Amino acid sequence: MNRVEDIKQPAHNSDIVEGPIADDWVTSQIKNYQKGKITLQQLLKKIERRELTHQICFCTPESLFTLEQIGYDDIYNTEEITNAVVESLMLDYKMNETTAMDKFYLTELYARLADKDTELHTKPCTEIYEMLKIELKNDKV
Repeated sequence: MNRVEDIKQPAHNSDIVEGPIADDWVTSQIKNYQKGKITLQQLLKKIERRELTHQICFCTPESLFTLEQIGYDDIYNTEEITNAVVESLMLDYKMNETTAMDKFYLTELYARLADKDTELHTKPCTEIYEMLKIELKNDKV
């Protein structure tokens, strides 16, 4: 959304624009400094650790037609399987979520699951979990 109000015409003729996102929070902190509400030291402390963000803006309908969906189903199935496996690890092995995720992500099975050529992402979650239990048993959880 353009932050300038009462625009009667587009600001440019570009189809696609990319770059850093203007951060309202940083802008408000600068305004607080300019108004004397915070000191320069406070301003610098508040904005020193801000993570930069990036955006791509598709400004015209024509630019949207250049987009192509690639591999969404593969990614979605992998995420769905991962979520189910992590949940099962938490229940069966009494792990917290972070430990279960770490455990699964470090397995050979996960590496194979993430490789779409293995086609593991097409298998049911229960089958993947059974394969994982075998791998974990061999590694002595």
